[in-house]
Amino acid sequence: MASTYNIPSDYLAYIIRGDDLGILTNKPNSSTNSQGEWVAIDESVTDGILINYLAEPDAVTSVTDYPDIDNTLHKFVADFVKAELFLEEAGKAAMRGNENRALMLKNLATEHKKIWTDELVKFGRKKRDKIGGMRVMQPVDYR
Repeated sequence: MASTYNIPSDYLAYIIRGDDLGILTNKPNSSTNSQGEWVAIDESVTDGILINYLAEPDAVTSVTDYPDIDNTLHKFVADFVKAELFLEEAGKAAMRGNENRALMLKNLATEHKKIWTDELVKFGRKKRDKIGGMRVMQPVDYR
């Protein structure tokens, strides 16, 4: 960016719509923006643009809430929960002295845990993420 912005966060903003990126400024100048309103930036970008943002998924607070993850993983979250519940029940059964039931529940937990981890590996290969990651955008031409 040109060196006329000492503290860019005070004067620059961006908007993303789909694959389009728009860079706006409210820095007052004599020619285009005497009132300090948000307008399209009229300077060249020479060294690229770095945009940092943080996102955190919404918390699940009730049984009727959907987790804030990709829809294809919803079914497999149930496998994760089943694995944890079976493991907890296996521990309780072992403490009560019922080793056969504990072993059966542990095997069920392992089975569901494997389904969960296999699906996470497949999902990771797809490189689809609602929250973050690299994005390719083209700037909008505001002329």
